[in-house]
Amino acid sequence: VNDGWFAIRYDEQGTAWVTHEKDGLFRFDPAVGKLELVIAEAGVRHICVTPQMIAVTSYNHGALYWSLVNDVIMPPMNEEAGLPTNRVNCIYRDHEGNGWVGTQIGLIHLSHPGVKHLEEVDQQPLLNLNAVHNSQDKSLWASSFSEGLFQL
Repeated sequence: VNDGWFAIRYDEQGTAWVTHEKDGLFRFDPAVGKLELVIAEAGVRHICVTPQMIAVTSYNHGALYWSLVNDVIMPPMNEEAGLPTNRVNCIYRDHEGNGWVGTQIGLIHLSHPGVKHLEEVDQQPLLNLNAVHNSQDKSLWASSFSEGLFQL
C-alpha cells in the first residue's frame, strides 16, 4: 500500500531522501536507522539531489530546498528571484549539474550564476510541464500534460 509515499533518492553519503505527499520530505540515515521529517509540507513529491542541497517539488510553494552544507531548510528561491511559486510538477538535474523545475506556467532553469524562467520554446507555450529528461546525445527534453514534447 502506497499511503502517500512518492519518491526516494540517495545523496553521496548514502542517506535516503523520501517524499510523502501528505507530510513532506523525510531523511533516512542507514547508520542511525531512523526516519526523520525535515520539511513539513503537503504536496511534496519529486526529489532532485545535488552535492549541496536536496530540492523537492511542492504544490503550494514551488520548489523547496534542504541544505546539505548547513543541514537546514533554505528560503524558497522562486520568490526571491521573482519566479512563479505556483504548482511545480517536476524537478530534474542535468549532466552539468543544472536544475530544471517544470511548473504549470513555465520552466525554471537553475544554473550558476543565474536563474531563468522560460515561458516558451519556438513560440510554443511551456505549460503544465511534467517531466524533463536527457537523451543519449545529452540534449534536454521537456514534456507537458497539455502541450506535447519540447527539445530545450
